Amino acid sequence: MRRRFLLALLSLPAALPAQSPAAALSPDTVAAVDRVFARYSTRTPGCAVGVARNGQELLVRGYGMADLEAGAPVRPGTIFEAGSVSKQVTAFLVLRLEQEGKLSIDDPLRKYLPELPDYGAPLTIRQVMSHTSGLRDWYSIAEVEGLIAYEHHFRNDDLLEMAARQRALNFPSGSEFLYSNTGWNLLALVIERASGVSFQEFSRTRLFEPLGMTQTRWRDDFRTVVPGRAPAYAPVRDGGYVSQMPLMSIVGAGGLLTTVHDLLLWNENLSTGRVGGKALVERMQQRSHLASGREIPYGLGLFVRQARGTLEVSHGGATGGYRAHVLRYPARGLSIALLCNDAGANSAALAGGVADAFLGAAGAQQAGALATNDADAMRGMYRVDRTGEPADLTLRDGRPVFAGYTLQPVRRDAGAVAELLGVNADGDSVGLTRMAPWTPTPAELRAYAGSYRTAEAPAAWRVVASGDTLRLEGPFRRRVLLRPAFRDTFVAPGLGSVAFRRDRRGQVTAVSFLMGRLRDIRLDRQ
Repeated sequence: MRRRFLLALLSLPAALPAQSPAAALSPDTVAAVDRVFARYSTRTPGCAVGVARNGQELLVRGYGMADLEAGAPVRPGTIFEAGSVSKQVTAFLVLRLEQEGKLSIDDPLRKYLPELPDYGAPLTIRQVMSHTSGLRDWYSIAEVEGLIAYEHHFRNDDLLEMAARQRALNFPSGSEFLYSNTGWNLLALVIERASGVSFQEFSRTRLFEPLGMTQTRWRDDFRTVVPGRAPAYAPVRDGGYVSQMPLMSIVGAGGLLTTVHDLLLWNENLSTGRVGGKALVERMQQRSHLASGREIPYGLGLFVRQARGTLEVSHGGATGGYRAHVLRYPARGLSIALLCNDAGANSAALAGGVADAFLGAAGAQQAGALATNDADAMRGMYRVDRTGEPADLTLRDGRPVFAGYTLQPVRRDAGAVAELLGVNADGDSVGLTRMAPWTPTPAELRAYAGSYRTAEAPAAWRVVASGDTLRLEGPFRRRVLLRPAFRDTFVAPGLGSVAFRRDRRGQVTAVSFLMGRLRDIRLDRQ
């Protein structure tokens, strides 16, 4: 009997039959969508995808397995976690509160969360909702504390305590756009304090029930049994998968449990405003501005960009082994929702492939080619002027690569490229300065050795020098071998990078963690 069951399981199709509306689609379109998910089978986790036009579902389809242990395939109604796709829902709920006269998004965050420090200038709810707050990302703070986000049980109150310990921001609020989860988790607490009810309850009564999102709720207690939910997985090098569930109870920035059907209802509401009103949903989709006046590609919980020859409103998400992406093309009336339980899924590429099946591939714009000599001359180690982080530029397709920025030489010394200017598609620019190669001696490495700590992240780290190597030793037996980048600055694999600080006498007094969304948290030498 068991053998017959296994044979039957392995004979399942990779894709489940589409719902009846797909009958109106051409076989070529359905086949093109199937090809996007061709790698998913009865031996892999999978994805659910939903496509609607003008509010009518065209295609809802499952690929791969929802539960590898139980042998359950992904179905159109399978529940997944949506990761940062959740932020747009949180933004909507904040604006509902504003409609009710219980807050203004231009209020200081401290009006509702007085536990936070005063940074000298107002840090507003609007700045949180547009990722211009400057708040350090809590995932990185947790790393400095030695805590692994998916292995430690965090609650929203824990993140408030963590944020309250921070004595500095990444940058003055409103001056830059830098993605950060911290404020979005704090917004869930703002909603509770301003409304007088739980975040779960406010969401249910103001959005989920009125819109008919019957399979949607927040993961505010990771222990809650959710029938129909797909466990999340991560691939391992030697083949197969391991479980990668988010074992935490935090919501707001992520934590939305939902289906592609419910997400299509949500996406259509961004067009119609049936719940909340047209003015509210249009506010979410207006691009935000920095204090300088520069427009950024983010509204309130949503990216708003040109793509595929038209306006695209979108957001992706990743939590644990879950991956998600939601796209909407208002001028085409097209809406796409993707949910996966595979950490190896490139959700943006998968959702984009589905969009191409319906809209036609528009063709990516290629950056102008650099002269070969310029490209070769630009390779090497640089310091990012804005953050102090090292950037080791290598070539990809004959061009130097740096975090989505197109790079051009702006200064040369004796013919060699000394400075670069990077500009991305959203108009942001950043300077990079070439740094001299550096191979520290054992004596220079010993000068960094010692214990370091800060009240902003209550954990001690040791720097240990041994011969020509230097390593960081942190809580919970964390060990990181440091790789020299340039003088006093090291790459710290898995953490980002670290830079040692000196006083006027040249003595090492502190070490700074530089981690992308956390720019400079300093641990003082003990």
